Amino acid sequence: MTSGIGSDTAQRLTSATPGAIGVIALAGPNALTSIQQYFRSIHGNPMSQWPVPSIRFGHWNLDAQHTEELVVARLSEEKFELHCHAGLVVQSILNQLQALGITLREPNVSQDTLHTLPLEQQAQQLLLQATTETTAAILLDQQRGALRRELQEILALLDHGAKQLAQHKLQDLLSFSAVGSHLISPWQVQLAGPPNVGKSSLLNSILGYRRAIVHDSAGTTRDLVQATTSLNGWPFRFTDSAGVRDATNLGEAESIGIERALAAANTMDVVLLILEPTHGLTSVHQLFLERFADKTLLVLNQIDRLSPAARSHSITQFKALGVSAHTGEGLPELLSAIERRLISSVPTPGQAIPFLPHHLQSLHKSLAALQIGQIPLAATELRELMSVK
Repeated sequence: MTSGIGSDTAQRLTSATPGAIGVIALAGPNALTSIQQYFRSIHGNPMSQWPVPSIRFGHWNLDAQHTEELVVARLSEEKFELHCHAGLVVQSILNQLQALGITLREPNVSQDTLHTLPLEQQAQQLLLQATTETTAAILLDQQRGALRRELQEILALLDHGAKQLAQHKLQDLLSFSAVGSHLISPWQVQLAGPPNVGKSSLLNSILGYRRAIVHDSAGTTRDLVQATTSLNGWPFRFTDSAGVRDATNLGEAESIGIERALAAANTMDVVLLILEPTHGLTSVHQLFLERFADKTLLVLNQIDRLSPAARSHSITQFKALGVSAHTGEGLPELLSAIERRLISSVPTPGQAIPFLPHHLQSLHKSLAALQIGQIPLAATELRELMSVK
């Protein structure tokens, strides 16, 4: 057994929350020897003969009775990543590595010190909080240097006086600002409208399970009901709010619920304004449209109660998306519309993504400097972003 590996380190890169994939980073002069203690590649060739970089699939011996199928990525002579099932498997492997004398690095740093780390370590820290495979993959790309490489390319263009091309690349980076801002924080979607238009039923239909209470009595939902899910790998938090009435004679609990619904709309990325065929657009809908027109999607629920002709007429009349919380009809189209509204630029694998607020501030400052011809100032902003402050 290997011992005394004080300079070798191991660290969990992915979230401790339940998930499909767990990633462990292992680095140091004895990392290869440590992996060989437990890993056997299905290809059979010795790990010492693996090229750099390379990826191998095989089996990790957890104990005398259990093995884990995993992937070992050799990133350099002394840097490796282990990709396995998340949860207990990750912890078991970390325990084994620690028993070899490898130092386990703490996975989290405070928000106050996050910006002082190199870009790659910043991504590594956020990776621990990623909740979907899609967002984790994007952060892994940044942890492997995607953002740094793009910034270096832009700097090289500035050094050669290619101002227009550098400006175009900066604009491309900033086009992914919304995606980068929601890699660990879900997009916020509110279901709003009068009582008894089917908001809770629609929420349950979106989630696929009974999260909100559904009852025929108007105003069943008094408080905000929230649930987080993913759409095509992107994290979303849906909020079912209390129905807003026109009447003034309301109970205290319901009044509080209404106030919360209106206040919540201010913080939402999208408001799904739900109406039903019988009453159509009401003064409540007009209130939301006046205040939140730029982020509102009109949704006509209960279309299963309409004939095909009446359904087509109502959807056209209200310029709404037609759905049925009862049958699920129109639900895929609604979810696609939400995704299109919020994620206009979908990154390809390996795409550089700015993912922290100070990244966006530096990129905006660099772009503004370029637009007034201040190339040295634009370059300075990028160099400072890439340096450890």
